[in-house]
Amino acid sequence: MNVIAVYPGRFHPFHRGHAASFKQLASKFGLDNTYLALSAKQEQPKSPFSAGDRAKMALVLGIPKEQIISVTNPYAAKEYIDKLEAKGGDPENTALVFGVSKKDMEGVPELNIPPDPRFEFKPKKDGSPSYLQPYTDKLTPMTQHGYVISTDVAEFPVAGETMRDASAIRNAYKNADEQKEIAILKDLYGDKYNLIKPIFDTHLNLNESIKLFINQIKPLLKDASVDQKHKLYSLLSEAKNKLQVVKPNIVQYNNSDYLEEK
Repeated sequence: MNVIAVYPGRFHPFHRGHAASFKQLASKFGLDNTYLALSAKQEQPKSPFSAGDRAKMALVLGIPKEQIISVTNPYAAKEYIDKLEAKGGDPENTALVFGVSKKDMEGVPELNIPPDPRFEFKPKKDGSPSYLQPYTDKLTPMTQHGYVISTDVAEFPVAGETMRDASAIRNAYKNADEQKEIAILKDLYGDKYNLIKPIFDTHLNLNESIKLFINQIKPLLKDASVDQKHKLYSLLSEAKNKLQVVKPNIVQYNNSDYLEEK
C-alpha cells in the first residue's frame, strides 16, 4: 500500500523546529510522499500570517514548494482524498499518516499544557473506532482511517530565550528592538532571515494596530447607546477588513499545489 505523510498545522509562524519535524517525516516516508499542509485560516490577531507568507517561511527553510499545500481543515480526510484523486491516485490503495509533535501528543506537564484531545483516539458515540488512529505497520486505506505518528520536538534557543510556542515568538518580536528582532529571525530562519523580516514587520505591526484599536473601542461600549454600539462595531469591522493582507492564491506547479502571493 502507498503511504502519504502529512505534517499539518497553523504555523504562526512556521520556523525551523517545524521544518525539522517535516524532514523527520520525509526521512521515514520519502520526500515525494510527504506534504506540509498549511491551514488556510488567517485571522487577526491570533493567526496573523497568510498561508502564502507561511509558505515563504517554509521555502526559506528548505521545504520544496511541490510539497506545500493549503487545506481548510488539516485533519479532514476528504480534502486529501480529493487532492489525490485529482492527481490520478487511488485512495483505496493509499494510507494517510499525520505527523504530530510530541508536545501536542503528550502535552507539556511543567507548563500545565495537556495533550491535545484530538489524539486520545476515543471511539465514536456509536462505539466504532475514530477516524484517527495511532500509527501502526498494518495500515488501512485513507478512506477508512488516518494514522498519527509523533515527531520529535526540536528545542533551540530564540534570541537567548526558550520559546516553546508560536505566541511566545510573536510576543517577543513585537516587543523587541531592531537588534533583537534580527536575533530572533536568525535563530528561526538562519542566514535568510532578511527575506522573512518584512513579513514579520508588516503582519505583527498590523496585529498590534488592531489590538490597540480594540482596546480604545472597549471603554466606549459600556455607556454607548444601541445605535452607537452598532456604529462602533461597524467601524471595528471596517478597520479589520482594511488591515487584512492580500489573500494567497493557489496556483499549479508540476501537478502540485503551492502557495504564492500576488
